[in-house]
Amino acid sequence: MRVNLTTANHVYNSLTDLPSTPNQDAAANAMKIDSPRSTGTDAARKHAFVDEYGDPSIQVEKDGVSTYYIVTAVLIDEENLEPARSEVSAIRARHFGKGEMKSSGVGRDDARRCRVLKELARLPFRFVSLVVDKRQVRKDSGLIFKQPFIKFVHRQLFEKLYRAHPDLVMLGDKHGHKKFMDGFEGYVRRNVEQDLFRRPTFSFGDSKEEPLLQLADFITGTIGRLYDPKRETAAAADFIELLRDNATLVLTWPPEDRPIASLGGGGTKADRAIREYCLRQVFGFLAKHSAPQCPSEAAQVAVAEHLLFHFQSISETEYVPTGRLREFLIERGIAKFEEQQQFRSGVIAKLRDQGIILASSSKGYKIPASVRDLMDFVERTDTVVHPMIGRLERARTSVRLLTDGAVDIIGDDRFEYLRVLLDRGPLTKRPAGSSEEGY
Repeated sequence: MRVNLTTANHVYNSLTDLPSTPNQDAAANAMKIDSPRSTGTDAARKHAFVDEYGDPSIQVEKDGVSTYYIVTAVLIDEENLEPARSEVSAIRARHFGKGEMKSSGVGRDDARRCRVLKELARLPFRFVSLVVDKRQVRKDSGLIFKQPFIKFVHRQLFEKLYRAHPDLVMLGDKHGHKKFMDGFEGYVRRNVEQDLFRRPTFSFGDSKEEPLLQLADFITGTIGRLYDPKRETAAAADFIELLRDNATLVLTWPPEDRPIASLGGGGTKADRAIREYCLRQVFGFLAKHSAPQCPSEAAQVAVAEHLLFHFQSISETEYVPTGRLREFLIERGIAKFEEQQQFRSGVIAKLRDQGIILASSSKGYKIPASVRDLMDFVERTDTVVHPMIGRLERARTSVRLLTDGAVDIIGDDRFEYLRVLLDRGPLTKRPAGSSEEGY
């Protein structure tokens, strides 16, 4: 089973600081959107623990050479470091005795891996992975060589993380590719924006002494089991279910337009047409807005990415709760919406204005995969629009009676569509369950 996830050319572009116009700044302030660099020193400082799966060789046809190369950063708030270390150490002792907690130590024992993941998933961490399909690396490119390949892949992920969290404390395994990492440390000092109070750091640690590096090892090894055909597993769905709440994003490289059929394809002909159209609208939006020009646009891109990630890698049928989407924007350092209505008007409504169709219900939002999903959207819209139209109709009737028909509050040409709607007959009667809850 291969898991289809968001492509790297879309992900995290929204974290780049780009100039905005005065009108864009005003709109952002009205929605209480914070840019990544305006979160202030009160924001929780994050620590990243990095490990990798596979090897840099692109001769994947050889025995012992991985098909994929994966880099994973486990992200933990500073205040949660010690509790997380303590818990990981306890989990390691229960499942690995005195040895390190390593993915390779579990290997193909999927039942054992699930037991470990079940305990790890309860810990306060998130992770971001970059998954590279080495079969897609052009043989005439400089990436066929070990050092350029490692350098390129790590920078694809690390630069984005540092832009999202300018004071990120990153720790890599000293047993990894230290020659490249030493050079990258200098790159960070030269290129990552810093201030007098909070500076990014990059250093190395020994996984034998740092349990959180062991956590990164186990997570990236599990991602490898999901992708690498040489490590294919029937338990992929179980792994996804256990990791889903800790995954911020899993990115794939090279960027590619995957055929829609690979994402599922079940249901009726109409369902498949709807799925394909709705996905292509999202892909088109992300391609068009790969370099957001303001925080508002960055928030729209981030939500579209996350909904696509969830659709492709978690579930085509499950809704993403509004609270989770708002939380995701905070994690990405993009925006903080104090109220759900601000989120709906500032992000969801604007995505729909761009032609993206999103299904919505009391459970949240999703990319539609079927006619039923679209009916959820229609029903949700009806619960909002119908009561408002009914109130307008009652107000119009009252004013016309009061003025003997001299005043029609929707008589202006601007409101012709409302007159056509109301003149068709009374709309005040509505089945039980109407509400004005946002959608």
